[in-house]
Amino acid sequence: HYIVLFVCLLFLLYCFVCLFIIFTALFCLFVYCFYYAVLFVCLLFLLYCFVCLFIVSTILFCLFVCLLFLLYYFVCLFIVFRYLALLVCLLFSLFSFILILFVSFR
Repeated sequence: HYIVLFVCLLFLLYCFVCLFIIFTALFCLFVYCFYYAVLFVCLLFLLYCFVCLFIVSTILFCLFVCLLFLLYYFVCLFIVFRYLALLVCLLFSLFSFILILFVSFR
């Protein structure tokens, strides 16, 4: 039990030392190399912008594909309803022809 606690404390100490080293290095970079620090921040900002543009373009592409599928669905429905309307007209014509024949032979 105490060994696990000791290992966890050593790991936390290691993390704090690593964070201290990283923040010290960043502070030195910012103080002594202001130009490179600004360049690094600008590159990070550009990377962030490219990631945002990639996400937005992916979302727009998905919307475009969904719209294409909807368009395909509506075109298929239009074709089906057109043939159904043609079938109804043919059935109505056939019924009218049979009715005319029935009335004329009576």
